[in-house]
Amino acid sequence: FSANQGACELSGYQHGEISQLTVSEVLTAQPFNESVTIQSLSSNQAAELQILHKNGERVPVQYRISRDMELDQYFIMLYDLSGTKKTADKLSVQIERMQALGNIDRAIISTMDISFITDVVFDQISALLHMECSLLFLQENNSQPLSCQHSRGLPLLNGNGSRTDNPQPIMANRVAATGEMIVIEDISLTHHFSEEDLSFPYRNIKFYAGIPLLSLGEIIGVLEVCSTKPFIPDADWKVFFSMIAGQ
Repeated sequence: FSANQGACELSGYQHGEISQLTVSEVLTAQPFNESVTIQSLSSNQAAELQILHKNGERVPVQYRISRDMELDQYFIMLYDLSGTKKTADKLSVQIERMQALGNIDRAIISTMDISFITDVVFDQISALLHMECSLLFLQENNSQPLSCQHSRGLPLLNGNGSRTDNPQPIMANRVAATGEMIVIEDISLTHHFSEEDLSFPYRNIKFYAGIPLLSLGEIIGVLEVCSTKPFIPDADWKVFFSMIAGQ
């Protein structure tokens, strides 16, 4: 088994390494992880394959196979599909997020019940932002402090299945003061807080994001999302979180 430089780069192997491998050690059929042989490739040219990268990853490829009868050799040409797959996956996520915003719109139009609307919002946060905990802090008027009106995931973070004291606006006040989104990828690594400074549920979480809610330019609340695992959000994640808060 030998390969050109392009195949080596796709697989992560050097020429000397890949020459010691068999076809089935470099290629696998998807989605069933079937063993790949020259015979199976010749009989099914429409199938996609995966390259078993040296680092353990799987690289999606499309292939064509031909045979040189004089040399009695097979030639396999591989086309890297990883960029196409990433584009398709990103498009799928964008469609899901558009549908989620539509669900929130319909909830807002259909009722003035803030509890129902919040449940819909929390559903979308859980499904598409993959957060375990959501909190909604609201301010009745400018003279009153923020208070937690709705939450989800607190029994999970509490660890015993029961509710705890109402969460205090420790983080929400900071968000409201800045007027901007605050994202902390891992609270345990920040120097701004110690475990003693943080009440429940913030001492139980790693990732935190909070964003102010505005009405006619005035801050009326703060939406928070949290996870027990460190998380690094990309720009699209932040944009979608901002769009939810905007609605």
